[in-house]
Amino acid sequence: MPTVKEVALNFRTRTISIANLSPEILTEIHKFPFPVQKLIAKEVHAVLKRLQEGKKVPELLFTECNCKFFCQYMLPCRHIFHKQLCGNIDILTSEVLILELYFLLFG
Repeated sequence: MPTVKEVALNFRTRTISIANLSPEILTEIHKFPFPVQKLIAKEVHAVLKRLQEGKKVPELLFTECNCKFFCQYMLPCRHIFHKQLCGNIDILTSEVLILELYFLLFG
């Protein structure tokens, strides 16, 4: 049975690996605590299923979605990752996120 110290250390320092994801995005995912990384990893794997099913790339311009996952956790969902991986715009870059924050704060 792990000690409280070990659990706390793993919560912050343990990282997940996800195949076929750019190192820049994976670095951003590693900034989250490990349990959140696992949630995001499930969404990334759901993108593979979306691709297998032949679903089209979502029409997103910003990192906002109306799906249950995004509304519940306010984290990038399968639709956002699908757009990032297959679309013609990088919606998960720092510049876009800063621009979104600016519009959120100053409208």
